[in-house]
Amino acid sequence: MIHFIILIFTSFIFLEFLLRFVKYLRSGKFEIFAIKLDKEKKYLSFQSHTYLGYTKSKNITNPRYPSNNAGFAGSKDVNIRPGKNLNTIRIVVCGDSIVEQNDIDMEPKFDQELTWPKSMETNLNKADKKGNYEVINAGCSGYTVLESTIHLLTKCVPYKPDYAILYQGVNDACCIQAFPDFVPDYTHARRPPVFPTSNGFLHFLPNIRISFIYQYSLLYLKKFLEKPTIVMPYISCKLKYNMTFDQIQTAVETYEDYLRSFCYIALAHNITPILIPLLFNKELITKPYYFIDWDKENFIELLEMNRESIRRIASEIDGAVLLELSDNKKDSFRDKDWLHFSKVGLEKTGKNVATEFLKIHN
Repeated sequence: MIHFIILIFTSFIFLEFLLRFVKYLRSGKFEIFAIKLDKEKKYLSFQSHTYLGYTKSKNITNPRYPSNNAGFAGSKDVNIRPGKNLNTIRIVVCGDSIVEQNDIDMEPKFDQELTWPKSMETNLNKADKKGNYEVINAGCSGYTVLESTIHLLTKCVPYKPDYAILYQGVNDACCIQAFPDFVPDYTHARRPPVFPTSNGFLHFLPNIRISFIYQYSLLYLKKFLEKPTIVMPYISCKLKYNMTFDQIQTAVETYEDYLRSFCYIALAHNITPILIPLLFNKELITKPYYFIDWDKENFIELLEMNRESIRRIASEIDGAVLLELSDNKKDSFRDKDWLHFSKVGLEKTGKNVATEFLKIHN
């Protein structure tokens, strides 16, 4: 019996060091503690919506996906104004997770309020002492230009912003435009979502990060026994698919139609629309999670077509404004991520947008 216990103990220690060694080979860093597993599921930060399909839930305390009293990103509450306040310039930023996200790597001195729209607000108020700028983060994971347009109309217009910024394009390219059997209302790729209402039955098991065996066993148990934590499985008709390009021209023209709708909705409510072409680094691009089979060249071309569409619509519509960003250096993006900003990227992007915005506003 004693020999059996020793064998079990020895095997356990061996596996612990083996897992650490494998992690070292992959990351180049030797780590004592295993990954920390999230207790709060991402899907709880979102809810179904009658007209939008889904939106952010209100008053979410999950530090990765916080929301305020209105269901906008960040915990700072906002209130509907009965009319224009001449002392405050209110800006709403619409888009997807690139707008919504904070420092999802949770770097030291993590600030759950740090998004690039928040950085923009901070830099605007520093640069212009005479003005009072308020930036509402209306970004939402998974949104396409269609959801952002409806979001502007249904949720943002009542807050009477002076400007509406749209930063959009990747979810259209990844999840809609190259999806088989394209139709203009996006129902070929999207379905009405129903999100789970609990954290799952493994939620109560503690994080024991000193043990790689325990943490990774818990990770795989969650993966196979619980519902997916990310948003896409609940909103997509099919989570993974082969890219198709047979209807790309129609898809891009539809994208442009929705960009026009965004601008005209804003202008109809005396809001100045500002369009920002998607910022990415071509050298960092890897196959998106949703694709089974893909063509990198064609995919990059599609991203560029969407960027050109934004420029074209901004120049075509009287009253719409184009705001270009140029900083696409590697340190602006998360590790192994060619789209979402690192902590450095969030701060730099917010500062760059603020600088370019003041040229427009002044």
